[in-house]
Amino acid sequence: MSFHSQLITLVLLHFLLLATGHTPSILESRVALSEIPIVDISPLWTIGIGHGPHTADVSAMVQHIHYALSNIGFMYVTNHGIPQQVIDEAMSASKAFFDRSLHDKQTFAIETSGQALHGYTALFGENTDPTGKAQELKESFDFGRLAADNVTRPFFGPTPWPSSDFK
Repeated sequence: MSFHSQLITLVLLHFLLLATGHTPSILESRVALSEIPIVDISPLWTIGIGHGPHTADVSAMVQHIHYALSNIGFMYVTNHGIPQQVIDEAMSASKAFFDRSLHDKQTFAIETSGQALHGYTALFGENTDPTGKAQELKESFDFGRLAADNVTRPFFGPTPWPSSDFK
């Protein structure tokens, strides 16, 4: 199972837990952020290779992910298997992009991607607060891949890359 497939599986498990009512609503279970949750995803590396992970290990991992994403909104992931060089290159490309002027970044605005929802979102450009009272104090660049059938739909389609060295 590829890392991308594993990540999609984790996100789906998270939403499955929410959909089946395993926790109260996100607003009811907000907690104070005293530290960023750290989730060890090493149980994923044994899926499908014969000996499989212990069910308790996978269950604990899923519960940690669910807690982190439901209550905090993000997490650190350990034992992911991504080489440090790849991480360093991604951080360098990210810094180079976000150091650009706002005018330059807006040429890659998420609105230009249609249904794919890929591209740049400016500071305060998203609102995940159901009450509509707060805006997100962040800017982001969402990217993804083409669907296997090449049909553009939410989260699948072309990304407005600044240049080929950002891919």
